Amino acid sequence: MNGRKIPAWVGTGTLLALAIAPALAQDGQGATETMRLDEIVLTGEKQARSVKHTASSVAILTARDLEENGGQDSVADAATGIANVTYVASGGQGGAPTIRGQDSEGAHSGAVAFFGGTAPRLAFTLDGHSLGYNEIVWGSQALWDVESIEVFRGPQTAAQGANSIAGAIIARTKDPTFQPQGAAQMEYGSHSRLMASGSLSEDLAGRIAVDDWARDNCIDYTNPAFTVGSTDRDHESRTIRAKLLWQPQEIPEFPGKLTFLHGMTNRPDWEAATEPYEDLESATASNPSWRLRTNTTILDLSHDFGNGWTLFNQLQYSDIRIKRSTEPVNSGTVVLDQDVTSNETRPSARPRTGSAA
Repeated sequence: MNGRKIPAWVGTGTLLALAIAPALAQDGQGATETMRLDEIVLTGEKQARSVKHTASSVAILTARDLEENGGQDSVADAATGIANVTYVASGGQGGAPTIRGQDSEGAHSGAVAFFGGTAPRLAFTLDGHSLGYNEIVWGSQALWDVESIEVFRGPQTAAQGANSIAGAIIARTKDPTFQPQGAAQMEYGSHSRLMASGSLSEDLAGRIAVDDWARDNCIDYTNPAFTVGSTDRDHESRTIRAKLLWQPQEIPEFPGKLTFLHGMTNRPDWEAATEPYEDLESATASNPSWRLRTNTTILDLSHDFGNGWTLFNQLQYSDIRIKRSTEPVNSGTVVLDQDVTSNETRPSARPRTGSAA
């Protein structure tokens, strides 16, 4: 052990610095400004908990992240920038992400998966609604007015259901506010976005968000045998979401929320040129198109018992219709109608708190 003694002036100077530091901070001299980060809470595992207390491999994009990374129109655009997640569309259209090398579409894609009734390898929920294969692959999942996106990488537990071998994506949109809010975004000729939120009564608030996007197909089909028929080769996406939030002042522990989502998309099977590619022309004799329409209603009710436990109940109904149009019609034109009803009741403990991650 070193036997050298510490000079007395070192100890005296240290004590003096500790004594005057509070006074300097109080006077604003030499004080360092501290910033406290907001705690990020995950809800994808059915129990609200902070990132610090989440063991799963997960990436979360908050509303601030989505606003700062402008130019993204869909969940696919946002997920592309997440580590170990790639979003390679099938034939340039539709598609589902590949997470850690696991293609969430399954063994087949496109028309083969459609006719075979393929189940996705990805658990994708939007405001609690579980998206089926066709909704994931051919739906829009517009980012407008989205609160957060959680991407869980790798196989998940039973909390996400059987179709979560590749992982899970949980998207939540913004709820109504009692303070007036409004936003609009317009692009000449192709894209329009609107949002309005505010109080409807003392206990009721409403919010509506609209995202409408369309463009023409950029390929000219030059084959004399090419016939359009009932196919639609142009791109179109429309999302209308309306929410009602009930927060009764007399029984604040029993809030309710009603969500209605209308989505419509139209896409061609592919959008690809044949040689010479720079001419943007195709010699193909046919190009099927896909039109998906969904109407989903979700009723969320909860009761806070005041002891750290809350009981949640979510009832939802979806009317889904997808049409694959071909020319000639007998080469694979199919209309699929689905009615899906589900109800989930679950208790939840108050989230653990901790430092922001």
